[in-house]
Amino acid sequence: YREGLQALELDLSDEDLIQLVLRTGGRRELLQPLLERNPDHIELISVCRDHAPELLKGSTSPVVTAALCRSGEPVATVDSLFGAAADAIGRHPVLLVWWAECVPDREMKLLVEAAEANPGPWGAQQLLRAARSQVADERGDALVTLRQALKMDPDSVAIRRALSDLLREDQPEAALELLEPVLTGPDRDQTDIYRYARLSQRLGHLEAAAAAFEQAGIPQRLDVLQEGIPVFTKLGRDTLARDWIRELIRFWGEGLSRTELSLEYTRLAQVELNLHALDVAQACARRAMELDETSPEAMELLGRTLLESDEHFDEGLQLLEEAARRCPRTRRAALLAEIGMLSQDPWHRADLLEEARRLGGQLASSQLYCLAEALKGTARSNEAILIIEAAVDHCEELSTQRQYLVWMGDLAFRQLGRLDSALKAWQRALQADPRDEEVLHRVTAACEESGRYEELVDTLVRVIENESDEERRHRLWQRVAETADVHLSRPDLAARAYGEMLQIHDSIPLREQLAARLVDEGKGDEAQQVLLEAWTRQRLSEAGATLLCKSLELAGRIRQALAVDDVECLRGRNGQTPDQRQLWSGALDVPEPLSVTELRSLMPQILREDAGQYLAEAWSVVHPLVKQDPRRNSGWLKRRRQLMDEGDERLFTRCFYGVGRMFRQPDISLYLEPGSSEALAVLPSQPLCLVVGAQSPLLRADDPRVVRFHVARMMMMTRPEVALLGLLGLERTQDLCAAIGLRANVVSQRRVAQWRSLLSGGLEFRLRRSLDPLPMQQMVRLAAAAEMMALRAGLIAAGDLNLSLDLALQCEPILARLDQDELVQSLGRFWARSGLAYRVEEPIHG
Repeated sequence: YREGLQALELDLSDEDLIQLVLRTGGRRELLQPLLERNPDHIELISVCRDHAPELLKGSTSPVVTAALCRSGEPVATVDSLFGAAADAIGRHPVLLVWWAECVPDREMKLLVEAAEANPGPWGAQQLLRAARSQVADERGDALVTLRQALKMDPDSVAIRRALSDLLREDQPEAALELLEPVLTGPDRDQTDIYRYARLSQRLGHLEAAAAAFEQAGIPQRLDVLQEGIPVFTKLGRDTLARDWIRELIRFWGEGLSRTELSLEYTRLAQVELNLHALDVAQACARRAMELDETSPEAMELLGRTLLESDEHFDEGLQLLEEAARRCPRTRRAALLAEIGMLSQDPWHRADLLEEARRLGGQLASSQLYCLAEALKGTARSNEAILIIEAAVDHCEELSTQRQYLVWMGDLAFRQLGRLDSALKAWQRALQADPRDEEVLHRVTAACEESGRYEELVDTLVRVIENESDEERRHRLWQRVAETADVHLSRPDLAARAYGEMLQIHDSIPLREQLAARLVDEGKGDEAQQVLLEAWTRQRLSEAGATLLCKSLELAGRIRQALAVDDVECLRGRNGQTPDQRQLWSGALDVPEPLSVTELRSLMPQILREDAGQYLAEAWSVVHPLVKQDPRRNSGWLKRRRQLMDEGDERLFTRCFYGVGRMFRQPDISLYLEPGSSEALAVLPSQPLCLVVGAQSPLLRADDPRVVRFHVARMMMMTRPEVALLGLLGLERTQDLCAAIGLRANVVSQRRVAQWRSLLSGGLEFRLRRSLDPLPMQQMVRLAAAAEMMALRAGLIAAGDLNLSLDLALQCEPILARLDQDELVQSLGRFWARSGLAYRVEEPIHG
C-alpha cells in the first residue's frame, strides 16, 4: 500500500500501478486516482465493482455503466448498455461475464460466447444454462452443449446429472457411466439413487432397480413413483408396490385425471389380488370402474377378483369377456383365449378360442388342445383333428406332445374311423416314448381290428430297435413271432423273431420253434445247426428230435438222420416209422462218418448198454487212436506206431466195425482224433479209424462175445498205460513197476497220486513226460506188458475164456514174442487175483 502511494507520487506507469492495485486487493486511496486517469479500464472497474462500487458513481464511462447493470433489467436496456461498452473496449471476457449474468437463459448465443471466452467452471455453468434452454426444442444441440460443458469442468456434479438425464432414454449405458462418479462421491443425494434406479430399469436390471428404489424410499415425485411401481410388480414385490401405489394416490390423486386415477386403482387391485386380499382388491377394482366405466383394465381386474369366488365365478367370466371386447385386437385375442380356458361350456369355449384365433392370437399348445376337446364335444371332430395337429406342432415338451398324439389317434380311430391317421399319430407317440405300453396296445388293437398285421410287425420292430431292456425285447419279439405264425404265414419273419429271442434267452423250446420255421422255409442246414447241440445234451423233446431228423433229411444228410433216430430209439423214444427208416436206408449210397455232435451224443448211451462192466470201463478211459505225430522225432507215440503192423491196423478196423454192429449202427463210422485231452473228438479221416468195411468177415457173425473181446483188446492197445492202471487196480508205484518189470527204490506218494489221476484219461501229456526218458529196452518191455494187459482185458470182457484164448492165440502176431509159460502164468495170476475159477490146462489142450 505504501509502495502504491509512493508510486502515485513518483508518477509511475498506470499499467504498473493497476497491477500493483490488483495484487494488493484494491484500496480506495489507490483506486480512485487510477480510475480517474483510466475510466475505461475494465479490470480496474471490476475491482471497484467488487470492493468500492461507490467510486463508480458519477462516472460517464459506458463500461462503468455496464458494470453497474444488474439482472432483471429489460433485455433491450441490457443489450444497449453492454453494446456501448463493447464498442468502447471490445468484447472483453469480463464484460461478457457481466453481460451473461444480466440476461436470461434464452440468450443462447451470448451465453456460449461468454463460456468460450471464460473456459472453466464458470463457463461450464453458462453452457449448462444454455443446454437447459435448448433441451426442450433442440435436444441434439443441448447434448452437444452439455458435452462441451463437461469438457470444461469434468468434476461438475450438476453437469453430469444433466447429461445423464438427457442420455437416459437413448443411451442408458452411457448415462450410467456418467452417473457412477456422482454415486460414489460425497455429493450424492436421494435424487442420484433414483437416477440409478431408473437407469437400471431401462437396462433391464430389475433387481438392481428395485433395490435402489427401496433404498431411496418412497419419492414425492410423480414420475419416479410411476417408474418404480412397474419394477416392483414385475418382480412380484407386491408389498412395496402396494405402498408406492397408495402413496401415489394419496399425494397425487387429486391432480390426476379420472382415467389416470382409475389406472392406479386398477394396479392397486392387481397387487391386492396377488396378496390374497380379495375384499380389498374387489373394492379397488370397483373404485377404478367408478372413476372410468369404460376402462377395460378396471373391468378385467374386477372380473378376476370375482373369479376367485365360487359364487361370482360366472359374473367374473362375463366381466372378463366384456373387458376383452373393449381391448385392442392383440389384447382382446389373448384375453378371449384365457376366458375360453376357464369356461366349462364346450360350445362357449370353442367360440371364444376360435375367435381368439381369428383375431390373430397365437394360441399355446395347451389352449389348442382345449379347443380341440371343445370341438370334439360339439361334434366337430374333423376340425378337432386339424386343431390338435397344430397343438402337436406347437408343443415342445415330449411328454405333453405324446399325450396330444394319443388323443388325436383315439379321436381319428374311434370317432372318424381313420385308421391311417390314427396309426400315424400313435407311431409318433411311440417315437416320443417307445416304452409306452398303452400306446403300443392301441396300435396292436387297431392293426388287429383292421387286419393290418404287416404294419403291426413294422411297429413292433421299430419299438424293439429303441428298447434296451432284454425282457421287454423278448416279449415284443414273441408278439412278432405269434403274428407271423398266426396271421401272416411268414416263417421267415417268425424265424427271425425266434432267432432274436434265442440270442436274448437260450432255451430248448425256442430252439425247436426256430428250427420248425427254418424247416418250413426249407433251410435244413440252419435248422440242424440249431438243434444238434441241444440234442447231444439229450435236452430235445421227442418232437424236437423228429424235427432234427427232418432237418437232416432236408440237408441231404440221410445217414445222420438215421443215426439220430437210432439214438432216440436207444433213449426209449418212438423215433421214426419203419417205412421212413426203410426209405432213408434205401437212399443211402455211400457210408458216411458220424459228426462230432452225433458221436458225442452216442457215447453216453453206449456206455449204459449191456456190454459188461469191463467194456464200460474201457469206453470210459478210451482215448483217440494212436497216430504218428510229425512234430515228434522220438518218444512214446513214435515208437508205439512202429510196433504196429498192417495186421494190427486191420484188426482195429474189424473190432470197431463190430462195435458199430453191436450197438445197431451198421452203416456209420466213428472218427476219433488222436492226441486229444478232452475226451472224444472227431477228425475227417485217419489211417487208424473206425470204418465200415466189407473186408471184415471175421465179425460177420453176430457173436457178442467175439465183439466184446476185440473191443476191449483194441481199447487197451490204444491206451496201454491206462490199461495198466485201470485193469490191475494199482494203488502203489511198486505195483506199476512190478507189472512192467521195473524197480522202484523210493516210494513217492506224489507219484502215486499222479498215476491215480490218470484214470480219468485226461492227462496223457503228463504220462508222456514220464515215459519218454525211459531207455529203449524198457519201452519194449512196457509194450509187451501192454499187449498182455490188452489180451487179459479181452479175455475177461468176453466172458468165455476158452473162446477168448483161442481167438487171442490165432489173431495176435505180437504174442509170438512171448513165452508160452509166461503167458499162461501171467493169465493165471491175473485170473486168481480177479477171483475167477479157471484151470490153466483147459484153454491149452482145448
